[in-house]
Amino acid sequence: MMQRVEPEAKARLFKLRCKACGSEHAIEASKPGYAVFVCSSCGAHHLLIFDHDLNLRAFEPVEVVEGLPAGYHPVSLDGDSVPATLREVLAKVAAGSASLEEVRLAFRILKRLNLLG
Repeated sequence: MMQRVEPEAKARLFKLRCKACGSEHAIEASKPGYAVFVCSSCGAHHLLIFDHDLNLRAFEPVEVVEGLPAGYHPVSLDGDSVPATLREVLAKVAAGSASLEEVRLAFRILKRLNLLG
């Protein structure tokens, strides 16, 4: 009988500089998608988008309604709260095929929908 073995999750280490206070931080990402990074020095929130190869496609400061503790927090944008057209753009961003304008558009829409706060 053959047993299926799942490959180990790849992970990448990133050094990020807080866009509010300039503090440098190291985070480890192991899956594509969206995450929120919270600076442990000043509490500023940043949205991160990783593509399928774990390349960092976007690192933008965002305002949030409820503060998160310092660190790295994966975010799911699946579900009914995200319109289908936005999901298509976000899928392109995660796949690494979105243009810079599409990335900016996605951020603007997410902010207008209060999904980023």
